[in-house]
Amino acid sequence: PSKLSLSPADVGGLTERASPKLGEDNDYVYRELFGLTADELAVLKQEDVI
Repeated sequence: PSKLSLSPADVGGLTERASPKLGEDNDYVYRELFGLTADELAVLKQEDVI
């Protein structure tokens, strides 16, 4: 038989924020990581690419 603790497991460290909702970080990814400009992003949105 196994014995479980009554207290929740703690792996340490701080949680900076909860996980993002679907699509919440899209603008950051497109602009900061992919390097798209605001104009390029607007065109892609207008053409329903993203």
